[in-house]
Amino acid sequence: MLAELQKRFEDAFSDTFAVAAEHGLDRKAAPLLAEVAKKYETPEGIDKVSAVAIQVEQVKGVMQQNINSVLSNQDNLDTLLTESTAMAGEASSFSRTANQAKNAMWWKNMKLIIAIIVLFVILIAVVFASVYFNKGAKL
Repeated sequence: MLAELQKRFEDAFSDTFAVAAEHGLDRKAAPLLAEVAKKYETPEGIDKVSAVAIQVEQVKGVMQQNINSVLSNQDNLDTLLTESTAMAGEASSFSRTANQAKNAMWWKNMKLIIAIIVLFVILIAVVFASVYFNKGAKL
């Protein structure tokens, strides 16, 4: 950097450098100094190897983040698999219990229907019997 600055300064001001007063070249040299400073402001301006090294570090950081994300996703998938297996077992148990309750209610309903039919048959028998015996008593 310093060698390049010296060469460019000598090329631009070689004739006025030796005879210039103190701070006499400040205004003339300012753009040259600013240009060289801007070039070497970032590592990319120094050389291509540094630029590639910076890009490699950036890619390495991104890859580390991606690997961490994949591991986190794997943990989440394992948790989800465990929970879904537990839910499948609970669903099976619920289905079995629901079927047992359905069958119990069906039998209870059938018993009630049979009881109503028996009562209805007894009621009809009582009505017929009373009508039949009432007719027989009047004769």
